Amino acid sequence: MSTILWAASWWEPGQANSLDVGDVSAIFMFFLAVLGSVVALSRWWIKTLRKMIREQVEEFTKPIQPNANGGKSLPDVANRVDAIEKVLNELKEKSDENRDILLTLSLREIKDK
Repeated sequence: MSTILWAASWWEPGQANSLDVGDVSAIFMFFLAVLGSVVALSRWWIKTLRKMIREQVEEFTKPIQPNANGGKSLPDVANRVDAIEKVLNELKEKSDENRDILLTLSLREIKDK
C-alpha cells in the first residue's frame, strides 16, 4: 500500500517529488510545441499535395495535338459530338414525319381501292 502512495505522491502538492507550476507549464509548452509542429507539417503537406494534384491535372488535361484545331482537340471533340447528336436528332424527327406522311398516303390509297 505504501508503494501506491509513493507512486501517486508526484500529484500531491507539498511532497518533495510533486509537480509544481513550472513542471506543469513545461509539459503544457511541450504539448503546444508538438501540436504546432503537427499543424505546420500538415499544412505544408496539404499545400504540397494540392500543388502536385494541380500539376497532374494540368498535364493530363493538356491538348493532345496542341497545333490542331487551335489547341482545342479534346474540347473540340466534345463540341463536335454534341453537334452531330443534334443533327442526328433532327434527321430522326424528319424521317419520322416522312414515314407518317407515307403511311397516311398509302392508307388512303388502300381505302380508295
